[in-house]
Amino acid sequence: MKLFFPGALFFIFLWYIFFAYSFLTYSKLNTARILVVEGWISESSLKEVKRDIFIKQKYDVVLTTGFPYLNGFLMGSFGKTEFELDSLVSVQSDSIYNISVLIRGTSALYEYAHFQVYADSILIGSSFSTRVKKQYAFQVRLNTPPHSIGIAFDNDAYTKFKDRNLYLYSVSVNNRNYIVNSSKVKYYTSKNGVYHFKNYLSRNTAIDAANVLKEDSGAFPKIVAVESNKKKASKTYTTALDIKKWLTRNGIADVPAITIVSQGIHSRRSYISYRRVFGSKVDIGIICLPDSQVKRFYWYWDWKGWRSVIHESMAVLFAYFVL
Repeated sequence: MKLFFPGALFFIFLWYIFFAYSFLTYSKLNTARILVVEGWISESSLKEVKRDIFIKQKYDVVLTTGFPYLNGFLMGSFGKTEFELDSLVSVQSDSIYNISVLIRGTSALYEYAHFQVYADSILIGSSFSTRVKKQYAFQVRLNTPPHSIGIAFDNDAYTKFKDRNLYLYSVSVNNRNYIVNSSKVKYYTSKNGVYHFKNYLSRNTAIDAANVLKEDSGAFPKIVAVESNKKKASKTYTTALDIKKWLTRNGIADVPAITIVSQGIHSRRSYISYRRVFGSKVDIGIICLPDSQVKRFYWYWDWKGWRSVIHESMAVLFAYFVL
């Protein structure tokens, strides 16, 4: 008996390592004419969805879901964000402007994300980020108030297990605050040291996802951002409720089937949540795209993988037994 319980626990542990990921990354194909894309998925996954829509052209409408940004803007590769300032930044008699940025970062190859701060085209300072959010303060003497503040991420790197990223939250100029998730903020990608304008940022992941899918859309179907704001039970469940409300308002509530696009270990939770909202009469399909952050054969090698898989396992239990 003394050996039974440790042996049973060890067997459960091995089962979890080898089968939990496969269980959570659920896929189910169907022939729906309505596609729902979860707006939080990575940009590379959104582009894969876009290619699939363009090639197959089988959907009548594509709906993107999402909540307002609460965790800043992720700069996952070399690039720059540029905050357009308004006329409320006052002229200083001593021509000195106090500029601060709220930032955090992740590390790879033993180094955290590094950034440079510009007032218009003038470099006013640089620093390495830290794991926690931190306010970085800079001071510059200018004849007139700056028109923009730029934040450049200049040391992107990744390994098999880690990715160096920069998270940007806000900029302050003489105590006037500007949040990053705004249509007044431009995002530029960088290639060979040259910046290329990509898009304006937005307040909600649903809008950003829709904008990615609409880029050079050509013969795409109707693409609509369905924004959610107030969470009920869980974010995924709330987005499913809002999708159902949108379909009802637009006279297409009695759909026979819907396909959901999710990513990685979140897909099982998405499937259960939509089944709870739409019931058994609607055939719910799920397309599970790969996740570069939590991989099938490597997730149990670091704490981030364990945290993510355990979190999604608990979320699936909540969706199955509570919703």
